[in-house]
Amino acid sequence: MDIENARKEVVAGWGETPAAALSMRILDYISCTNRRELQMLTFRQICHAARVDSINEDLLSALAILTSDRVEALTTRAMFVDFDETEYELDADTFRDIQSSGEFVHPETGDLVEEFQSRIFPFFVPSVELVLD
Repeated sequence: MDIENARKEVVAGWGETPAAALSMRILDYISCTNRRELQMLTFRQICHAARVDSINEDLLSALAILTSDRVEALTTRAMFVDFDETEYELDADTFRDIQSSGEFVHPETGDLVEEFQSRIFPFFVPSVELVLD
């Protein structure tokens, strides 16, 4: 799906809602930003793209829209930063498993990580389905 079709899906599914408007701003940002800068969209960058000061309910709804099966513009990922500051990228399935199970197994040692919530940072990337031209 290209950006224009993603926009059409947002309008068709969510119309004139505030979350749809924020989704459009984020899609605009994605369409005019260098691909290298899109490899790790943090919440700060998403706030900037949506032109909001902080994370709020409408922004979270916009992210739900853009990561939905219907639009598939963004994919959720996460970064685990170990106690020694080593970074491990986690794919969407692993991140989802962590959220549903409430447990996190260290990707290298296999040990259960205590208090992992403060060491895992979600971010977003354009989905493989989103064609960027």
